[in-house]
Amino acid sequence: MKLLLLLFLLPVTLIGQSLQGKVIDSRKDALAFTSIWVENSNQGTLANEDGNFEIRLKSGKNKLVFRHVGYAPQVIDVDLDLDEKKRDFVVVMQEQAVSLEEVNIRALKEDPAIGIMRRMISMAPFHLKELNAYQAKAYVKGGGKITSITKLADLAFGKQLEKDAGIKVGRTYVLEGVNQVEYKRPNQVKERVISNRSNLPLAMKSADAPNLRATQTNFYQPKVWGALISPISPQAFQFYNFSFLGSFTQAGKTVSKIQVRPKSFSVDLFDGEILVVEDTWSIYSLRLHFKNSNGNYTLSQQNAEFQGVWMPVSYEMRANMQALGLGFSVNYVTQIKSYQIQVNPAFLVKPQIIEERLDKSLAKEIDRTPVKDAKKALEREITRRKLKRVLKKIAKEEKKVDTLRQEGFSSVYEMKVDSLADKKSDDFWNEAREVPLTEAEIKGFKEADSLYVFERAKMTKDSLNSLPKFNAAQLFFGKRYNYEKNGLGNSFTIGMFGGGFTPVDGFFLNRELSFNHQISETDYIRIGGNARYSFIRNVVNGDVSFERKSAGGRQLVNFSLGSQLVNFSSAKTMPINLNSSTALFNSTSYLRFYEKQFVRISYKYQIRAPWQLSGELEYRQRNALENVVEHGWYQQEKRFLPNYPVSSELADTRFNRHDQWSLGMRIVWQPGASWRLVNQVRRLNQPVNPLKVQLESQFVMGSNGFSKVGLQVDQTINLNRLGSLAYQVRYEDYFVKPQYFMDFTHFNGNEITIISSLPFGFSALPMYQFSTAERSLVFHAKWSPRKFIYTQSQWFYLYGIREHLRFSGLNKGEMNLKNGYYEFAYGLQGIFKAFGIEVAKQPVGNWVPSKWKVSLTMPF
Repeated sequence: MKLLLLLFLLPVTLIGQSLQGKVIDSRKDALAFTSIWVENSNQGTLANEDGNFEIRLKSGKNKLVFRHVGYAPQVIDVDLDLDEKKRDFVVVMQEQAVSLEEVNIRALKEDPAIGIMRRMISMAPFHLKELNAYQAKAYVKGGGKITSITKLADLAFGKQLEKDAGIKVGRTYVLEGVNQVEYKRPNQVKERVISNRSNLPLAMKSADAPNLRATQTNFYQPKVWGALISPISPQAFQFYNFSFLGSFTQAGKTVSKIQVRPKSFSVDLFDGEILVVEDTWSIYSLRLHFKNSNGNYTLSQQNAEFQGVWMPVSYEMRANMQALGLGFSVNYVTQIKSYQIQVNPAFLVKPQIIEERLDKSLAKEIDRTPVKDAKKALEREITRRKLKRVLKKIAKEEKKVDTLRQEGFSSVYEMKVDSLADKKSDDFWNEAREVPLTEAEIKGFKEADSLYVFERAKMTKDSLNSLPKFNAAQLFFGKRYNYEKNGLGNSFTIGMFGGGFTPVDGFFLNRELSFNHQISETDYIRIGGNARYSFIRNVVNGDVSFERKSAGGRQLVNFSLGSQLVNFSSAKTMPINLNSSTALFNSTSYLRFYEKQFVRISYKYQIRAPWQLSGELEYRQRNALENVVEHGWYQQEKRFLPNYPVSSELADTRFNRHDQWSLGMRIVWQPGASWRLVNQVRRLNQPVNPLKVQLESQFVMGSNGFSKVGLQVDQTINLNRLGSLAYQVRYEDYFVKPQYFMDFTHFNGNEITIISSLPFGFSALPMYQFSTAERSLVFHAKWSPRKFIYTQSQWFYLYGIREHLRFSGLNKGEMNLKNGYYEFAYGLQGIFKAFGIEVAKQPVGNWVPSKWKVSLTMPF
């Protein structure tokens, strides 16, 4: 009986006592999101944005450690009786005093931060491997509000924002959750949402949302958030300057404070401070800032030691942003506790990295010693160079037994939500909440609770008429009729009326219809159709298609048949709507068309992440078309040229009606590509400096059949401080030469002062003139420097202006490099966020008259 009574009372003795208070600095300003940790336990919490905190403690003596980036840790003893609650407890934090005398800066005649960061960077791969697994409990809170709205934005969509989404300017919105996190090396994360809560309007809620993910930002990785360069990246010294601000001793460990500054401003670089635990070269804490064209951001992280491993216990992200005429303030906080970790046995002992330049002879001796046993090598003194060799050897050995990578997966992430996650009571949240709500957040929840009754009644009433209904205006403007539930089910789309003007049609109208049955997030069945009516030709063209995606999005089958108007060039030349404008308003048509009746079946399969196989079989009948109008609306003194291209190889590009069978095959290889598995859905993950190789073949039978083969290589190379270099090389050759011009090899040419934003194309190459039935070689290279001319200005760079230099070349026939077509171009992109300008010198050669050309880059 006594045992049962003890078990009953045990939870009370653990959580019946609490301490409430506020954390301030010496100026009595609140220190937001200060971490509070119970020493020698796995328990902690965070102060809120106003510095207020509440923590539940066991009865008796407790030792609390208060930590805030830039301030000295404060250790406070608290003695609580059973069920005692202490309130108004004030903790005053003092700025961290650091000593500059503890480091001898004379030995190497350089800032000590250089040596500290070199060793920390060399240890980053070690820290990524030192855990086999861990489990933890995370409290996550995201909060934000619209702080301002411009008059123009308010006029455009302000009322609609409140009416449709329920979002009000100035109201604080909060999302919070308690998640159980499980990690398994090398990169498997499972998250279970135990509870979630928000004061978002009901219109923004759904059955499976919103759920916050526990922050798993890892600064030991080369990049953070996908694009931001970590100060602990292997290339960090190319981008950052480091300065030693001093050091202090905490619990017998030396912690050095390092200032991080970018060598030049960039939207993917941080500035701020990192505190480094010496000897283990681990992150103690950090506070880093970055800014981009949308706003300013601050990231903070604090770590604590568990079994010799420094693990994150709190994250904080703050942002102030401007977009679409709206001002936002956002904060995102994660508090992690209840760690259960499994240390990698091979990484129990931290390597002692020597400073090679202080003892060069010892460094040489260590480097000469072969690595026979990687584990033992880590237990001795080691140089940074040898540590890199040892870690590479360990990675190579682990790769042999890494079943996940052998199956082609680089990472696995899964989030599951408990069925009662959003049904937890206020008592539960008062117990589970790690970060107390601010007064503004409390007010937001109260307002939401009062509005939910009204909103839910309104939504229930509206649901009676929630099914999409038809009205006559939708015949012109189009409409998507969505009958899906949770993203699965049926939808039907009537496309908006389209149209244009061509010399072979006069005016034409077109309309698309489609039915979609969504089976899963990736798999679907889609039936579609397109109708096109030419007024002067008085002909209806159109096609219907059936498409099925299956096997988790890896397999695609498409069957289509119909009649289409097709450009003579198969390359990406000029959008038909732009050609319609020049034809109608300038009486100039740059495109030439023919009519094709066809039946086609195509198949695509992603065999593995690096390999894709596709094929297409088509029967086609092609008919020539003549102009049916002589000019457009304006400049009627001009006349349209005949509807057949001018070619330098084929004297007459006209043709008679003919039939063909075409079989095409393509193999795509992307070395290093892998799968990311996100909630059981495969997503392709590209490696650093992605390379893509395509091998294509086509065999055509029937009237004037032919066969050809093509090879294309694409790659983008990260040049670090120098920016990036993207290139494309394409080679094509014919085994049997074609006789019809549309079967020639065509190129991405352009004849107007507007060019597309495609990464590769010619600025001034005629669209048809140099198409060829001979072998051809096309080369494009585009260098995008981080900073060049205008982007040296922080204002231009932050606005979003980017520069590039492009070189493009074309050779055909005998492949005489001296007689090729070449272009050099300089471009500006990001004008009004979407447009650009390119200045090209073309050509360098004698294909067409040489000149300078200025083009406007459009976002299509």
